[in-house]
Amino acid sequence: MQLMYQAMALREETLSSIHCCADDISITWDALRDMKEYLRSGGVTAARFSSDLEMSKVTPPLIERSASGETLDVRTSVHLGRAWQAMSELAYTSYGERELFYRTGYTGEELEAGLRQFGFS
Repeated sequence: MQLMYQAMALREETLSSIHCCADDISITWDALRDMKEYLRSGGVTAARFSSDLEMSKVTPPLIERSASGETLDVRTSVHLGRAWQAMSELAYTSYGERELFYRTGYTGEELEAGLRQFGFS
């Protein structure tokens, strides 16, 4: 989530270079706001992302707290999942490890581990 949030600080032209359209950006902002509300309520320590082949590419993601309450289950369309992965990878390469550590508090290793968990290929 931190990398997606940092990706949103990139210029729209930069995001369009990875084929993110205005709808992708708008849906992402809305989803990040929703996820932030779950985080504010406390107890959530992780997010698990998955894609649903049946979802339209403009369908907002479904965000639910897991049964344990510690994980957010985020289900998106395949299109949006791939866009989120591309945005996160772009943020990682655009800012670099040191800048991202200042912005997020996470090390390069931790951010890379988060990128590997996306799995929207």
